[in-house]
Amino acid sequence: MKETKFDHQQIEKFYALSKQAGIQIANGEWFGEIKRFFRLGFGYMEIKKLIITLEKLTEILKKSAVNK
Repeated sequence: MKETKFDHQQIEKFYALSKQAGIQIANGEWFGEIKRFFRLGFGYMEIKKLIITLEKLTEILKKSAVNK
């Protein structure tokens, strides 16, 4: 997530909203990066569910970002 759009508070909001939505997000610190990086768990998700998940993720990113 870009530093210009996501400060520490927005990053925390992103992870909280993702958890509430049931989206499997791996915090960047889990794989040797900083927290603003993340990985989305797709697993063997059906294409229909993948589309819904990506739509939810888009909304969460919009809600979490700083409006600058």
